[in-house]
Amino acid sequence: MKNSKFKKLATVTLVVIMAFSSGTVVHAGEIASNYDFYNYSQLQFISESEIQLWWDNAASEAFAAITPEQLEYVASLSASMHEIENAVAMFYTFSLYNEIVLDDNCLLEVLTNFNFQPNSSSFLPLHWHYARLFSLHDGLSASHVTLIQTFYSQRADAISQNFFVDTHQNMQRDAYRHFLWNWLITSSLGYRSARVHTSNHEIASSILRRSSLSLQQAFDTRFNQLIAQGSTVAQATAGAEAARDAMAINLRQIMLQNTNLVVFHGYFNGDEVMDLINNAHGRQSFLTANHFIDEPQNVFVRLWNSGDIIRNSHSAITPTLHNMLFNTGLWRP
Repeated sequence: MKNSKFKKLATVTLVVIMAFSSGTVVHAGEIASNYDFYNYSQLQFISESEIQLWWDNAASEAFAAITPEQLEYVASLSASMHEIENAVAMFYTFSLYNEIVLDDNCLLEVLTNFNFQPNSSSFLPLHWHYARLFSLHDGLSASHVTLIQTFYSQRADAISQNFFVDTHQNMQRDAYRHFLWNWLITSSLGYRSARVHTSNHEIASSILRRSSLSLQQAFDTRFNQLIAQGSTVAQATAGAEAARDAMAINLRQIMLQNTNLVVFHGYFNGDEVMDLINNAHGRQSFLTANHFIDEPQNVFVRLWNSGDIIRNSHSAITPTLHNMLFNTGLWRP
């Protein structure tokens, strides 16, 4: 039985909305000016169980909203998805084989998130899978997504290791990795490509953290339906993947559609908030830098010393930072 109080607070009506892909630049000064839009003394938070109930209800709505037309649409993206998937797999296989620098955290993420589906041509990290799916859905090209997930990602990782180290309180290397990743993407592919993909990367993380079981259940349900209808294992797997991915797109749409700040506080954890804000600083800093004299490392250090860069995930779990993300929309692709 649904809690009526929570239902009134968090009921979502799923509608088809246009993906937010504004090229509007929100500069660092504008970020700071939005910190105090909301009076948090009047904000009544809800419990973790109520937040998870919102996610579970949203997942049910996202699955129920899948249409045959949407399944066809997701299937139409499969060629680009496989193109990116294979290119990324080859890039990192080559990099690992030749001992090109991959930090322990990145390697751990790759190894722990690989998911193998029957008859699939390769392993895929689901986090990256959804980041690329959402980015293609938002209009990025397969070539841009591939470059972002391979060359620019690894370049930022390798360079950051040469300049900074991480401690429990000061995740300076990790912060610079995200800052530089977005600086490099913006410099080569443009602000929109950087914002769309890196925001989708964190949204994908949030969805998997909150709804991975629901997505797997969607896959299993559709797979069993197709097998019962006489499909081969390969056909059923493809159909189940399409259903799961369609559900993920619908779930992201529900997130984007929500206008309730209390519910928004259940979207992102400290790591995701930290990355979203440091990503934004990287994009914005490239656009405002004097490129005759400003190197990304120097700009980053100035922002670090001024306190604008988020230093660790613990300091990112604050109402103030959630409020800033909500009001500026910096989390949106």
